[in-house]
Amino acid sequence: MFFIGRSLWGERRIPSLRYSAMSVLPFLLSSLDCPHQGVMFEVSVQLQELVVSQGETLTAPEWEETVNVLECLVSRLERCTDKREAVHQHLKTTIGQLEALAMTDRYSGSRSRLYGLVEKVAHLCPEASVLHLLAYMQSTVLHPARGGWVERLAGLVDTFYCRDGRRGVRLRA
Repeated sequence: MFFIGRSLWGERRIPSLRYSAMSVLPFLLSSLDCPHQGVMFEVSVQLQELVVSQGETLTAPEWEETVNVLECLVSRLERCTDKREAVHQHLKTTIGQLEALAMTDRYSGSRSRLYGLVEKVAHLCPEASVLHLLAYMQSTVLHPARGGWVERLAGLVDTFYCRDGRRGVRLRA
């Protein structure tokens, strides 16, 4: 995994290798079935490297697959004990870069999936990311014309007002 990622989108990538991220991302996704923590760590490193170095050139299907891998990684975080802090740091950096690309309209994937991912790891994200999430939800999901908006609002208030200790997040919620 290390050599594939480094060769395709790493700092010293090999230009003659002409494989797209879409050909490698399903491999990263399936590798998360392995219970070894080193695999989770390496997937988080390679995703960060991909998003930071190639983020502006990824296509919509590549972004969707990237978010799939990130969601799978997030769902398996509880089984990561030895390398938890390192995986969290790579995850925060990757999601922060995704969000920065989305804010500058250089992210061609689904914003609802991106902010759904941010919502799942809001406790790891910086306050600014959570504020962007709340602004996005306010403008799209929390609208009286949408079904279930009151329940969604109640859930957001519970999560971000009652449980989150950050002052700015609580004020926005």
